[in-house]
Amino acid sequence: ALIGNGRGQRVRDLCCGSGGITDVLSEWVGPHGSVLGGDLDAAKLEYARQWAQQLGLSNVSYEEANAFQSGLPAQSFDLVHARFALSVIQDGLGILDHMLTLVKPGGYVCVQEVNATSMECDPPNDDWDRAAQLCRDTFARVGANVSMGASLRRKFLERGLRDPTMKLCVHAQTSTDPMTMHVPLTLAAMRETITSQGLMEGNELDTLITRVADHLARSDTTSVTFTMVQVVGRAP
Repeated sequence: ALIGNGRGQRVRDLCCGSGGITDVLSEWVGPHGSVLGGDLDAAKLEYARQWAQQLGLSNVSYEEANAFQSGLPAQSFDLVHARFALSVIQDGLGILDHMLTLVKPGGYVCVQEVNATSMECDPPNDDWDRAAQLCRDTFARVGANVSMGASLRRKFLERGLRDPTMKLCVHAQTSTDPMTMHVPLTLAAMRETITSQGLMEGNELDTLITRVADHLARSDTTSVTFTMVQVVGRAP
């Protein structure tokens, strides 16, 4: 909405996973526009196709593609979008560089990324602190940067993107909110990486996940999410 009317435009959604925001983009471009989602995970893409079909998103399609080099024609999209990709993938700024090759002159590049420095929990809890730090350490070990959010506007400027704007979004969560278990679920998803990198033994990790989940399930616990940083700029 802040970008303006997207009717009839062609949009690329990189690292869309099981659907990303292709439904939002579908509505934005309207029936005469198109949205092409891309991801390397074939299973997630199959889920996305079924999801889009159920929603009747006839202007949305998906393809298996590398976010660093998709092989698509240069300057072929009016808007190129990525969410939770640059900050959580090794050398993620390379994705931004590829986005710049795909967008038309005067088109838009839009990213939504993580800044994990805002994560907090009350009442204070040593297990939570340890778990949150383990999340950050694991991403850092594989070459990702979950604290890059604040620097994204500058990264846009350095690459020649015009008039970049930044918007921040952070939420307070209680035991009934959907994102409450984000930290223990993230650790569980990264279990193989954590143990193979020697950051924590498997049994110890399982115990930590359980203890953090128990703390977050308490009715008096409040957690603060990572900050989602949205940056939008225009291609030269």
